[in-house]
Amino acid sequence: MIDIDQNLIEFLSTVPEYKQAMENGKDIYSFAASEAIGVPYEECLEFNNGEYNIRGQERRKIAKRVIVNLFINSNYFKKND
Repeated sequence: MIDIDQNLIEFLSTVPEYKQAMENGKDIYSFAASEAIGVPYEECLEFNNGEYNIRGQERRKIAKRVIVNLFINSNYFKKND
């Protein structure tokens, strides 16, 4: 079975904004949620400064589902399967 996370990271690293976010140690799904809905990155983290953030968790979870599903259905994933 293909490791989806590894292939997804490889794919996202071809996008300059995502590559920079990864290089800066940002959570990629929280970063995507922040970009998609236009709120600060910190508001899309599940934990921020050691405190649980339910809205951040929800935003991150939705972004992860969207990204993973788009990736799985993409030609990039299919050609590397």
